[in-house]
Amino acid sequence: MKVFSSRVAQLLLLVVVVTLASPLAFCLWFRVGSANEWQIYQAMDEECHPIWKDLYYGRIRAGDDVDSVIAIAPPSVQRGKGQSGTLSYYQNYKPGDLHFTSVTLKFRDGKLVDAYAGSCTWVRQFSTSPGKTTKISACSPTRSSRKGEPFLPTSAWRLFPARLAAN
Repeated sequence: MKVFSSRVAQLLLLVVVVTLASPLAFCLWFRVGSANEWQIYQAMDEECHPIWKDLYYGRIRAGDDVDSVIAIAPPSVQRGKGQSGTLSYYQNYKPGDLHFTSVTLKFRDGKLVDAYAGSCTWVRQFSTSPGKTTKISACSPTRSSRKGEPFLPTSAWRLFPARLAAN
């Protein structure tokens, strides 16, 4: 009496292969290599101006003409005159509002040289320059050691100590 038939063995092998291949396919599809990168991807998808997808998937790269980038997506704010400066993109931009998340593109000599997206707790630098690696970093807010203070990033207390203490 056979313990496993060849049909059952094939089915079991198929289940194991699919189980091992699914996370790999997921990582390749979304171009993420860790849980941290996946959290940043989700944050960009929720908080950033849609131009982040063009940068993330390489449709906008270093060396692209700034005028062509502006034609694809007009910036919320453009700083700098002439051939050097930055283009800043904010989701639902309104002048005078305080925006915590942005996508910023730097250009020099009329060409894109660097790009990054960031918020209060994460930063994603896109590898737009040839030979540069992509930098991803994230940090989570820390609880204050001060009694009775709310759950805020430590840096917030350094920036606005009087205003936060009053609340």
